[in-house]
Amino acid sequence: MVVPVLGFLVLGIFGLLYVYDVDWYFRILAATFEYPFRYPFLDAQYMLTLGECWQRGVDVYVHNPCDIMNQRYNYSPLWLRLTFLPTDLAWTNWVGLTLDSAFLTSLAFLPSPRRIRDLALIVVTTFSPTTVFALERANIDLIMFVLVVLAALCLERGFFGRLAGYLAIVLAGLLKFYPFVLLLLLLRERMARFLMLAAAAMATIAGFAWQYHDELVKAIANIPTGNYFGNMFGAIELPAGLGTVLKAAFDAFGLHDEFIDRLPQNAGLRTGAWLMLAASTIVTAIRLCGTPGFRSALAAM
Repeated sequence: MVVPVLGFLVLGIFGLLYVYDVDWYFRILAATFEYPFRYPFLDAQYMLTLGECWQRGVDVYVHNPCDIMNQRYNYSPLWLRLTFLPTDLAWTNWVGLTLDSAFLTSLAFLPSPRRIRDLALIVVTTFSPTTVFALERANIDLIMFVLVVLAALCLERGFFGRLAGYLAIVLAGLLKFYPFVLLLLLLRERMARFLMLAAAAMATIAGFAWQYHDELVKAIANIPTGNYFGNMFGAIELPAGLGTVLKAAFDAFGLHDEFIDRLPQNAGLRTGAWLMLAASTIVTAIRLCGTPGFRSALAAM
């Protein structure tokens, strides 16, 4: 419970700073990530404006005049069909605080750290720049995290509990795509149940793709590219952004030449980083599986 309590404490401090000393609020944010907006919960506001524009017949895949930054839509078409969500911007702070609170509460259901260094690692991760960025923007990835934690809790139960967990995974996938990878957990089931559940999941995904194919193509085309450390976050930052980090380091030491200047666009460096990460992941997985007591330790979680 230490981490959620610290999280709510920090959230409360930021709230007080925004109300009573907004200058310090932005000073701290600017030291944490590069692009703080002039008010919080920008991503929550973005999701609210989508519903308003879409219901008025505006093609938000082309332009979104309801959004203050006119960001073209690049999420799942399912969000646009959730007509019960509020569209009044007066709800922005309530939605943002609800998402942040749900995320911080879900941290209480993660395995408890047994050593001080484990607790320190979790605290550092919780208050890392990317997590703070997601919380300050009230990004919908917070919902994905909560759904995944909910799914994990359900998968520890009996069959009907696990079924609820798989439904949570499918829902998360329909909303943001990448959680579909967790359907690999179906491999834990017996063969007959695995085939039944896998067929149901694939039928759902195929039907969704068939129904919304045209919109999915538009959404994927709108996924932002460019500065990997700009107004977004994702797994691509490490392999694709490595060149940007190295160039910045060389610039700090006053080193410049054509090769260094082209590091951010160096395809070989990016491919090498991908291969290194893939290889290290495979080696780590093999070593873990071969460690005595791994299965019992995993079961104890």
